[in-house]
Amino acid sequence: MVDWRQVLRPRAVLVLLGGACLLACGAEPAPDGVLARTVDGDVTAAELDSYILSLPPARRRPAEDQKPADWRRELLEEMLVARRLAAEAAEAELLATDEGRLYFDALWQPVLVDRVRERRIAAKVAVTDEELREFYDAHPEEFGHGPQIRLRHIFKRTTRDASPEERAAARSAIDDLHRQLMAGASFIELARNQSDSETAPLEGLIGRLDPGALGPAADKIVWALEEGEISDVVSTPVGFHIFRVDNRLAPFHMEFAEARTRLRRRFEREKTEATLDEYFEELVAASGADWSPQDLDGGDDAVLFALGDFRLTRGELLERVLAMPFVDQRSVPLAEHLRQLAAWQLYLWEAERLDLDAELAAERQEMERTAQVELAYRGRRRAFLEALDDAALEAYYEENRERFRSRNLLRVRMLLRLFDEEGPGWFALYEELDRVARGVRAGELDFAAEAARLSDDLSAARGGDTGWIRPGAIGDWSGPRASRAVLDLPLGQISDPILVESYDENRMLYERRGYMLVRPEEIRGSGDRTFAEVRDEVAERFVATGSETLQRQIGREVLEEIEATIFQDRL
Repeated sequence: MVDWRQVLRPRAVLVLLGGACLLACGAEPAPDGVLARTVDGDVTAAELDSYILSLPPARRRPAEDQKPADWRRELLEEMLVARRLAAEAAEAELLATDEGRLYFDALWQPVLVDRVRERRIAAKVAVTDEELREFYDAHPEEFGHGPQIRLRHIFKRTTRDASPEERAAARSAIDDLHRQLMAGASFIELARNQSDSETAPLEGLIGRLDPGALGPAADKIVWALEEGEISDVVSTPVGFHIFRVDNRLAPFHMEFAEARTRLRRRFEREKTEATLDEYFEELVAASGADWSPQDLDGGDDAVLFALGDFRLTRGELLERVLAMPFVDQRSVPLAEHLRQLAAWQLYLWEAERLDLDAELAAERQEMERTAQVELAYRGRRRAFLEALDDAALEAYYEENRERFRSRNLLRVRMLLRLFDEEGPGWFALYEELDRVARGVRAGELDFAAEAARLSDDLSAARGGDTGWIRPGAIGDWSGPRASRAVLDLPLGQISDPILVESYDENRMLYERRGYMLVRPEEIRGSGDRTFAEVRDEVAERFVATGSETLQRQIGREVLEEIEATIFQDRL
């Protein structure tokens, strides 16, 4: 059994033994207030105190089980190591390398962007209690409800243009289910396994409904049911239902004092978004940027945004977004991904115009020092990786083979249609996709061509091909009702229309967004990968597993290099 501690230990033990006298003896006299001596000079108590004040609040005091002198020594050593590594990086000009520039930009650009945003938001976003009260009084439906029922159903679907024979078959099937229920069969089981509704994965649960939610005919029937009572078969233009009322909910009203905090957060978010939208337009005009979101429907070479040396085409935007995890790709529409990327560049332009680098010089200098320390650490870690013995790595690989297996992945084709208030209604949207699914099954339509023609998803550019994703990714994005429907699909089989939902945090419920068709195309099962295939990954994981030990080892090596002498009795 390989132990990375044993691999790291020989060098660390020599360092610790060699450094023990350096760090603990401290016999050489030093002026009052000096806590440590190194080849780089003395370190005073005032310098350590200043360093401690620069740390995050949680680190400015010792842990409950830590002695103050031990805590101060730990931070003093940390400071000495950081100083030497920063000097090492400065001497090697690591910030001027491609890696250094990318790393520093990743640290510093968010600071500039946040500062630019904060200036505008601080000046524009203010929410008063009067505004909140006015909205609260004008929208009582958002802060309570009248009597409600919690409803389930079992559904057998037909289309509006179904033949008499098709409707008769659906009616016969639902009548048989009703007879089973009357004989004592489980409503939950039948809803889960026999219903044609997208509510089947939720065991038929439609949710909490207000009076009037189902239309006059169905509404009259369900509101006459007692708790736990099962309805007769109910006929509608799109199929047949059996309803069950789980329970009735009494009217509820949220007082203003309780609603205020949640409402304030909502108003602040909405005002912030409106303010930043306004600011975006101002910056586009002031910077002279080329902003062409209308070309999102154009070719891949269409330039959507350009400012200075930055230029973004539609193809480049798609490449960036499709490189994200599946759920992140679809967290916002493609147009919003474009706007976010453009806004980032505009904020950086504004930061340069305002000369924020000069205004934040002290903060930038500290950030440069942080980047230098990390870059120097990286260099030493790389040197350690390059020196690692393959025999130790291979033993670690054999011991942890499961960690290096390839993941189980799924590649699907998808056609998404989102609901639009001005577009087709829910039933029309469902039937549109149902016709596509039937045409694909009959060999009359090509699914990829239909996805490219109709889909509202960004995968339309690839004929609906989502690429390789986690099996549960689509369900994570489209809500709990869709998850099981997708995972249960056999390879190569196109689904019926699947409901797509998103969670509304304000109302604390899932909202319908549209319907999709999904067809699993390929499955890549998990499996072993050889050591040669994953050698670099093994090395990285090996070091990460012992990262704290390695970090300490690097620290001890640095302290030895600078010949640090710490005066413990002065801490």
